[in-house]
Amino acid sequence: MNTDIVCFNFRSLLSSFLRFLHLKMVVLYRLLHPDENPALGLSAKDPGADVTVEEHVTNGSYGRDSQYISCSKSLDAILELASKSRNHPRRIVQINIDESYPEIEMIIDLTDWDTLNNEIPMYNEMGRKFANYYKEVLIVGYIPKRCITQMKIYE
Repeated sequence: MNTDIVCFNFRSLLSSFLRFLHLKMVVLYRLLHPDENPALGLSAKDPGADVTVEEHVTNGSYGRDSQYISCSKSLDAILELASKSRNHPRRIVQINIDESYPEIEMIIDLTDWDTLNNEIPMYNEMGRKFANYYKEVLIVGYIPKRCITQMKIYE
């Protein structure tokens, strides 16, 4: 038996296991657009877009369609956003994901100070304010229906 192969396979297995331990489930919330159907999963308005994180957060729904799905770590922030929305019905979903799902290409957590600083410059006070206030997390990819739970509907 070749011990080099056994050693290599053990190291590879250990490395994979350690990466798995560092994954953590993220609980997010989203106020759905009227045309979104959580039973089909959630996609960005334009998955092929090249909008920057800064542009997406600063301009929100009023900017151009982007490759990001905006979510929040805070249910309270989403409830406040829903109270200001002109769309009806106002539907809120809970999303449970981690980066191990193959459909999730990237999770950009703007509640992380380093990530926020890398994505939205200090001089963009409005973008940083939105990201902080709404505890914004952006998803690139597709959020499968198995990760989504309908929470509240406001008429």
